Amino acid sequence: MKPITVSAPGKIHLMGEHAVVYGKPALLAAIDRRCKVSLMPRGDRNIQIISKDTGLDVTLSLDEVLEKTYHAQKQWEDFLEKKDAQILKAITKDPADYLSIAVGETLIYFGMPPESGFTITVSSDIPMGAGLGSSAALAAAVASAIMTFLGKKLDMWTIHEIALLIEQKRHGNPSGGDTAIVSSGNLIWFRKESEVLKVVQRVPFGILDPIASRFFLVDTGIPEESTGEMVQAVRDLYDEKIEFVANVFNDLEKVTRDMVIVLKNNHEGDLIEIIRQGEKHLEQLEVVSDEVKEVIRSIEGSGGAAKISGGGGKLKGTGHLLVYHKDKKTLEDVLAKFNLMPVAIRLGASGLTVH
Repeated sequence: MKPITVSAPGKIHLMGEHAVVYGKPALLAAIDRRCKVSLMPRGDRNIQIISKDTGLDVTLSLDEVLEKTYHAQKQWEDFLEKKDAQILKAITKDPADYLSIAVGETLIYFGMPPESGFTITVSSDIPMGAGLGSSAALAAAVASAIMTFLGKKLDMWTIHEIALLIEQKRHGNPSGGDTAIVSSGNLIWFRKESEVLKVVQRVPFGILDPIASRFFLVDTGIPEESTGEMVQAVRDLYDEKIEFVANVFNDLEKVTRDMVIVLKNNHEGDLIEIIRQGEKHLEQLEVVSDEVKEVIRSIEGSGGAAKISGGGGKLKGTGHLLVYHKDKKTLEDVLAKFNLMPVAIRLGASGLTVH
């Protein structure tokens, strides 16, 4: 049998991160970086997990995978009750944990053991821990490969549901926007109305040139805090300053709606201003370190705009910045002062694909 090969894209939050956890809309785009997962049946009942990027190669019995997944579920429930970020970190402290849980959650979802074991091989060019959806893409691709192996029909909502169960074990209580965009691709409008109701709508247009060719990623360093910790930090701020944070969320909703209109009309000047506004509101949520703020102010001073693209970070790095600039050379000169380099990126990539 030929291996089952599935890939899923990374993602970027164009606007709406953090606010999306509180029922506000987010606009997300798939990016031209992908995670590829191959599944090959084995002659025994074991599950072998290989990551070409990290050198991981571990073989577990099916019972070990399921036991690890059930234990992770209990730890996650404990985290929800105690709001202790250290409990969340412990769930996937070992490099093999997240992949094992991804396999286990998919098998448990369908309530059926596989007829044989299999080998899962992962390779990805999506940077990890940088706010680009690496874990969501991995979760969706693993779930889809196993679904295909089990003879299940692939549908985006089921993939999204399983991937979200997996993502919870790393990020605590994510909105589900990341798993929705890596499954769907292109651009999506995402809104979490409640735990059981989410609005996921594909945006019926793409990003056109010249705007499409002027986006860049800038790696400010992997945050010292996990996404789950940053989500919890915003929740703590919300509990402390409910009215202030609620107003920030309302402001983020407005700029998210404005961005859809600007992209549809291809208005470059308005886009720059909206990205700047969105970043300002994220800084009000205290998810951008002083170090990265300095980089962003310099980009703005040169005529561009930049914003964090994920959970952010309070101490040093905030992962990848999403940068918009008309002049790559000017941007390179600005970033050289910080020993940083822009990488051109295309938004609106295709979603989950079975190869």
